[in-house]
Order: sequence, then C-alpha cells, then structure tokens
Amino acid sequence: LSYRFYTTHKGDATLKFYLAPTLNIWNTAGHEFAYAIDDQAPVMVNINQGLESEQAWRKLVAATININTQQVFIQKPGLHTLKIWAISPAVVLEKMELNFSLDKPSFLGAPVSYYHP
Repeated sequence: LSYRFYTTHKGDATLKFYLAPTLNIWNTAGHEFAYAIDDQAPVMVNINQGLESEQAWRKLVAATININTQQVFIQKPGLHTLKIWAISPAVVLEKMELNFSLDKPSFLGAPVSYYHP
C-alpha cells in the first residue's frame, strides 16, 4: 500500500499504527508488517511483541485496538509517501497517525485530514 501525505513540519515524529487485536495463532515470533517513509529503508514491525501474557491480550481485546507506536524522522516539510508491506496475513491495519507532538493525545487519535492536490 502507498499513502501520500503532506506535512508542514520536519524532524522527529511519532507514527502510530492502529491495528485490530490479533492472536499469534501460528506460535511464530509474531505477526509482522513493514513500513517506509519516502526512500528510507523498510522497518519491520512485530505486532505481537511484548503482548505474550494473557493480561496484555485481555487489555487489547477490551480496548478493541492494538496501537503500535514507532519513532520516525521526517526530513523536510512537504509531500511524502508512506509505504506499507504485508508480511503476515493476520495483520489488520485500521488507521495510521503521524504526530509531531503538537496535538493532545486521545484514545481515538486525531481526526482524519485530507490532502487535496
């Protein structure tokens, strides 16, 4: 998948992936996907890492969301492309959010913004 987005800022940012809670049903190292911004190297993300306990799983199911937070660097303001690769078939991506720490945190995340060229 490729998503084009526009920023008015540059520098360190937080990229949140909102995912459906998914059990590691194959008992592998975990379900994975990869992402890259612009021409940066792809980053592998294991959505089950750190969630091996029953208590952690119950918390995800109760919230009906698994929020995976990644630290990223945006080199310049302007138009960018976020690329996402499916590695495991059980990953369900619901939403992405890029934040330069300018917004107040909320459970549902920021509202949708649209880029109109």
